[in-house]
Amino acid sequence: MQSSSLNLDRFYFRGGNNGCLLIHGLTGTPGEMRYLGERLHAAGFTVSGILLAGHRTTVKDLKTKRWQDWYRSVKEGYEELRGSSDNIFVAGISLGGLLAFLLACEVKSEIAALACLSTGFFLTAGIPKPGRDGCCRW
Repeated sequence: MQSSSLNLDRFYFRGGNNGCLLIHGLTGTPGEMRYLGERLHAAGFTVSGILLAGHRTTVKDLKTKRWQDWYRSVKEGYEELRGSSDNIFVAGISLGGLLAFLLACEVKSEIAALACLSTGFFLTAGIPKPGRDGCCRW
């Protein structure tokens, strides 16, 4: 497979029954996850590199979006993979890693593995911590 790392569009590579959802970072595009997606596909995975709401449009449009809009994009990508995959793996970079973590907390054991790349975490009072309050207890 020839690398198309300059292609910034959303991508979906049909492979086997193991699916991988790839989530880009804030102000990024699916292109920053494409190389990883191509390698995973070559290894037999079905791979979906989603586009977060408001990205690849204009700064004005992006400013109207909130984390809930970006998370909706993640959920849509997850639901699409769920329909064609027995096992789902999720990876995100930066903000994408935070959104991946939120998805894993919500769907819990439905995620086979989670990779948060270059992701910052700041947990404050009132926010459930992993392993406490039922959040992310596998």
